[in-house]
Amino acid sequence: MRGFMAIMVAIVAIAAAVHAGESTPAATPKDQTAQCIRDNATKVERAITDLNQAVVFLVDKVCAEPVAAENARRAAEQSRRMSEYWQKLCDAQKAAVAEKHDAESNPAKGVDYCMMSKVGFTGVEQYSEDDDGGAAYVGSGSPSDVGLAARLLLDLRLTHKPTEHSD
Repeated sequence: MRGFMAIMVAIVAIAAAVHAGESTPAATPKDQTAQCIRDNATKVERAITDLNQAVVFLVDKVCAEPVAAENARRAAEQSRRMSEYWQKLCDAQKAAVAEKHDAESNPAKGVDYCMMSKVGFTGVEQYSEDDDGGAAYVGSGSPSDVGLAARLLLDLRLTHKPTEHSD
């Protein structure tokens, strides 16, 4: 019986060690924004009478950091897609020049897509973790963030007696 118990304890210890070694996926900025909204909705609802102002304050002020991180993530994704687009146009431009075999003909007299892809022009500012979010990334959350905040604040408001928030 002792041997059986020792084996069971060893199995449980090994399983716990393996489970502890597994990393839980880090919360995304989108998850962090939703959690921030949930964590702070009650305080904001109590502090700000006007629901529209409360939603804006909750999403754009209280939860500005995760909103900025999500906006930066989305901008980086847009930048990556735009770079791929410029590279695709560059490849097509190179193929067109190669087909002509004529050094004097330039099928793209206006835009040099290869140059655009080399200099990194994407139409989106580049984001650096070191620049404290940057003004370009602070501001409105996504419609789903605003909707979540509005629903939570409205639900909280409706749970109060009507006389608590009389204007």
